[in-house]
Amino acid sequence: MKKALIISGTMSAAGFIIGSLFKLMFWPGAGALLIASILLVSLVFLPLLCIINVREKPAVRDRLIMVSGTMTGSLYCLSMLSLLQRWPIKHEIWMITLGVCFFLFIPLYFFTGIRNHATRMNTIISTVLLVAATGVQFTMTALRPERTTVVKQAALTASASKFVSQP
Repeated sequence: MKKALIISGTMSAAGFIIGSLFKLMFWPGAGALLIASILLVSLVFLPLLCIINVREKPAVRDRLIMVSGTMTGSLYCLSMLSLLQRWPIKHEIWMITLGVCFFLFIPLYFFTGIRNHATRMNTIISTVLLVAATGVQFTMTALRPERTTVVKQAALTASASKFVSQP
């Protein structure tokens, strides 16, 4: 399993580097490489990393922190992918990601780390950075749908009702 972790991590990092280079040079294939790398990180690398690290952690709290952190990272990658691909579910995935991060991962991380005197200062600094980064990302969140989205949904509803009402 560790070999699969190393291989998937290396492949995704190489895909990100090569895809970014292709994107900068306007070469074809950049999008496919970046999308494949995001999928590889979120669906293979992070879950494998979680499984390996959970096996090494004896405490239930540490396991919960690892699982919630991995889930946050995977959801973040998938929400960025859905944003890039303009999937209709992009806002829901993003809100779930923010909710898991704010209400599950950060509190678990903070209250577990603050109890240990040796890791108290590191925990406080890391938590402040996590809250700041998540807060900055939350400021970029659109809580109201865009006007074009509302107009498109109204047009779809109208055309669907015409289609259904035809004899």
